[in-house]
Amino acid sequence: MDINTIYGYHGLPHEYVSESIAQQAIHPSTKDNEWLGHGVYFFKYISDAKWWLSHDRYIHRTTAILRALLTYTSEQLLDLDDPAERERLEIFYNIAVQRQAEAGESIKLLENPSLHQKWCFVCNLIRAFQPKIGVIMYTFPAKDNASHNKLFPGNRCQICVSDQSIISEIKEVTP
Repeated sequence: MDINTIYGYHGLPHEYVSESIAQQAIHPSTKDNEWLGHGVYFFKYISDAKWWLSHDRYIHRTTAILRALLTYTSEQLLDLDDPAERERLEIFYNIAVQRQAEAGESIKLLENPSLHQKWCFVCNLIRAFQPKIGVIMYTFPAKDNASHNKLFPGNRCQICVSDQSIISEIKEVTP
């Protein structure tokens, strides 16, 4: 079994830093519009965590960046940067919807869901059917103004960890 490690960077309000470090755990997001489903979100690069903290929701707050070591096996990873994995997820979703319809049921998805909500739903659904998946990773294109006019526009690799045992060595870092 191969073991993979990567550092992930998580931006958050400073008042949560001490507890996260003391407990060696970060509170997961459970909103229904998270791109990669429920879990703890990290960026692959510290500069992206710093960018995240520049959003309006943090403008009047003291913030911090945590770095954590993420250790997982290939079987625990769903890498949506891999076209074959994206296709596998698409097929999984379509089969699940078809089977539910054949059984006279429907998969419970919000009425007129946003793209975020659809992604969240299918990522949570595959984890329910394949509980070994503890990490979902995807590189999103940057959509901020600073990226539009560049020769090499930016991307932001996000990592969503749903298995807390994958997260260790949490510490505060300076960007």
